[in-house]
Amino acid sequence: MKLKVVGAHQGESRNCRFLCVLLDDVLALDAGSIASGLTLEEQEKVATIFLSHYHFDHTKDVPVIAYNTLSSPTINIYCLPVVKDVMLAHIFNESIWPKLVEIPTPEKPSIVFIEMDHYQSIEVPGGFKVTAYPTIHSVPSIGFYVEKEGRSVFFTSDTGGHMGPIFERIHPDLIVMECTYPNRLEDWAVAFCHLTPDFVRREVEEFRRIQGYVPRILIAHMNPHYEAEIRAELAPLIAELDGLLEVSYEDMEVTI
Repeated sequence: MKLKVVGAHQGESRNCRFLCVLLDDVLALDAGSIASGLTLEEQEKVATIFLSHYHFDHTKDVPVIAYNTLSSPTINIYCLPVVKDVMLAHIFNESIWPKLVEIPTPEKPSIVFIEMDHYQSIEVPGGFKVTAYPTIHSVPSIGFYVEKEGRSVFFTSDTGGHMGPIFERIHPDLIVMECTYPNRLEDWAVAFCHLTPDFVRREVEEFRRIQGYVPRILIAHMNPHYEAEIRAELAPLIAELDGLLEVSYEDMEVTI
């Protein structure tokens, strides 16, 4: 699998984008920058999007890519039922944006939302099998375990951690793990269900205790205001893991 970090941050500016990971050019995990980070030609290749939850920074570009690909095959969007309900009620409602779930035609719309439950596995174009796991966040959210041809990646999206029950069920080659705040803002992280560098260490140690190894880990979803602090606080763990843990960045590409 080829993985591209389209957006690596919890913020957007000229220099950073909201969270989005693209696999083999066709499958997106979250859609914070699936349009703003890709060319029109690249957007037309996207066949499937998995949304972890309905927060704006993870769904921002769904209406944009839906509009940009009106003449392309329908994009299937998998998500929890509550995410579908929120997107249809508050975005695709003919006030904020057209009902692109019915345009160009109800039979062949630009996008379609498909409900996905906890622990459900779905096979999608490109040879992927994607399983949803419930994660701890301030709103209902899921992480995704993606498998293809004997290789796999786990995408945590937003979470406050305590992922031991998930780690018992997966054997990833790579984890895309969030880290939103520096350690001094631990209270914020707990309140809003995000990770700090100390919490990342806790999750890594829990994974190693359960599985007996540490996979490659890409850190994402950094708040750009605190990125320098986060990087400095992650540095000891990066050194201890001999480079297995890296801080991701926009347009970073890795092979799994």
